Amino acid sequence: RDMDFYTDLFPNNSFKNMQLLLRRLAHYFSEKQATKLPYSAFKEQTENIISRFSGLPPNDIANLAQTLLVALRDRSGILTGSKVYDSLLDTEFEFQHKTLQDYLTAQTLKEDGLLQNQEFSLTDKVGDAFWDKTIEFYVKIANPDYFFTQYIDALAPDTSLAKNLPHFGQYFLMASDKSPHLAPQLALKCADIVIRTTDATDTTEVRGAIMLLS
Repeated sequence: RDMDFYTDLFPNNSFKNMQLLLRRLAHYFSEKQATKLPYSAFKEQTENIISRFSGLPPNDIANLAQTLLVALRDRSGILTGSKVYDSLLDTEFEFQHKTLQDYLTAQTLKEDGLLQNQEFSLTDKVGDAFWDKTIEFYVKIANPDYFFTQYIDALAPDTSLAKNLPHFGQYFLMASDKSPHLAPQLALKCADIVIRTTDATDTTEVRGAIMLLS
């Protein structure tokens, strides 16, 4: 579709700035555990992102944000108006595909270093279907050492992390070539959980994860 509008709205570094805006909005949607939000729910976030690279006064930023959202909705198809009202604030937006939102969210986690800066955690998202594809994308496009280390360090018997170990094992295998040095540490933690857990279900889950990783 016609995307010329973004060079008019972002005359300097237009493509880079558009990417930045879209990926950070995707992360904001994901943080809210949402695929659809009315513009009123992310208006402030949109204006804050634009203010970082536009150098415009607040009133101009607000107008630019509205013009951009209308263009994205009506001309690009990247963000769609699932419920369109006369008032832009009430119009409900979503990314064309949840997979696109997931990928852009993973890009933000990587490019902004949110895990390493301890501004965000994926540890408690393992096992959550909403975050599954985002984590898959993240371990494939980024260096997952920090995420893997955080999860392994927090692993303990009779915890939700132990119950979700099979999910973590899948992610670990996807990027095993990136973090082979962590495999022995993960194996020791798995063995410790099998020995010390009081929950038979956890034992079954962990044994399944061990078989997956072996």
